[in-house]
Amino acid sequence: MHAPPASLSIQHVEELARTNVRDCYQCGKCSAGCPMADRMETLPNQLIRLVQLDRVDKALRSPAIWQCVSCQTCSARCPKSVDCTAVLDALRQLAVEHDAAPASQRRTLIFQPAFLENLRRNGRLPELELVGEFKTRSFWKDMSVPLLLKDAMLAPRMLKRGKLHLRGEKVRDRGIVRRIFQRCQQGIYRLTPFPRMPHEDLFIAWLAAGPAAVISHDSALALYELSDALPVAVHVTVPRSASRRRSGMRLHTQRLAPTDVTRRGGLAVTTVPRTLADVAAAGLAEEFVAQAVQQALARGVVAVVGAAAEVDDVEHVDVLAQLSIGQLQLAAQVVELQQPLLAPGEHFEYTSGSRIATPTGSMRGTYFCVAEDGERFEADIPEFALSMPRTLH
Repeated sequence: MHAPPASLSIQHVEELARTNVRDCYQCGKCSAGCPMADRMETLPNQLIRLVQLDRVDKALRSPAIWQCVSCQTCSARCPKSVDCTAVLDALRQLAVEHDAAPASQRRTLIFQPAFLENLRRNGRLPELELVGEFKTRSFWKDMSVPLLLKDAMLAPRMLKRGKLHLRGEKVRDRGIVRRIFQRCQQGIYRLTPFPRMPHEDLFIAWLAAGPAAVISHDSALALYELSDALPVAVHVTVPRSASRRRSGMRLHTQRLAPTDVTRRGGLAVTTVPRTLADVAAAGLAEEFVAQAVQQALARGVVAVVGAAAEVDDVEHVDVLAQLSIGQLQLAAQVVELQQPLLAPGEHFEYTSGSRIATPTGSMRGTYFCVAEDGERFEADIPEFALSMPRTLH
């Protein structure tokens, strides 16, 4: 178990839960009607309040989110139609994604896929097969021999009384199971009783590409709704050791720093600055790159200074997206970045270049710096002139 990141906010929860948490005015009806409230050290309305205060990391550490039985009582009683059950489900999902689930819930997370897989295969739940798969998965997870042998002595007595069957029954009409579990790709299924989710094709590709995969490039632009570019395939960045043969996917092999990856609607996706750098380096049409930069600046998702300052590791040099605002300003220039560690009094020099569309222009920016204690601060770059060689003296 790891500590959940403090950067998680109410926006992450609302995107997963698809409900407006800010509408809650703490009437307490959810907690008053919750059948598990007496077992929760943090009541449902208190968990909602933590999310409202952007204390999502504290909410993820609460054991109460794992005691919810999803009976929907809280959601049905809410006078503001806040889906409290979905909020707690989103908190559990975030806890799993960030490895913040407590050790006491480890076997719950193992049991869930074993349960669904048995239901998909058989249409019923053969007890012996389910218990065997659960214990096997649990053993390979923590190598617990006592868990593997636990309850073994109960099996003979249950068999004798007819409570346990060596050969489990299967549903006769397999079409019912196929209609519930729709196969998307090998090993990936969706439950048809639930409504389709936004960007379902991205989720399928992301799951198929492996746990280290990240949605990137043109697909990330589409996810952020930046530019009019329409990707013809799902773009995914994977580690260099991953297979490059994936149907319907365009795989990119690059090293991504942790600060280059964020979550959007539950998907792992490259940040906006990193996405702008990637699509420009990959050769996306200049008009789409410029449009994406303009929209990102207008929405405030990137600073007016170069997006390169927000990208940790880019292997491309002289990739440019330009904006004409009065004099030419370079709004998103990606250069080969170096990250020197400077002691007081030391200095560092580097050289970079870029093509500009006019004979003269100007540039200003900001260095985004991080002190050794982790504190972030900015160092402004005063505006200076850009000109073609030998045109100004």
